[in-house]
Amino acid sequence: MEHDKIVEALSEYRDRALGAAEREAVARHLEACAECSAVLADWDRLAKAFFRPSPAPTAFQTEAFAARVTARLPGAAAGPLAWLTGRWLVPALGLGFAVLAFSFRPYPAFEVSDPSVALLSGADRANLPAAAPETSGADVLASGAEDR
Repeated sequence: MEHDKIVEALSEYRDRALGAAEREAVARHLEACAECSAVLADWDRLAKAFFRPSPAPTAFQTEAFAARVTARLPGAAAGPLAWLTGRWLVPALGLGFAVLAFSFRPYPAFEVSDPSVALLSGADRANLPAAAPETSGADVLASGAEDR
């Protein structure tokens, strides 16, 4: 192959797009021609500079990117109850329910002496003191006549 044709084929040689016979011819020419070897070395150097893989993003960069994209989405504006979505809400509710649960502790049993308290608290009627005998309406009217 001629030098001009090999210079044109260097790109295909580097991309491994040549057939086996043409690739062999270009490889033999590169061993003898310093100019073509230098051009191929420059292409390799540029390819490494431009096509090197970028480093993996950090967790902070990933979160910042997600926040920027989310902020640009329509309807991403914070609503009036946005403060309820904070990370503090679940622990605060848990603590509140725990305090509420521990506030209903059982109290020790006590003797009921007043019948009205017994009725309100649901105490057993057998433990109540005996009630006064029932009075009739005539007894009530008669009691007022004695005082006169």
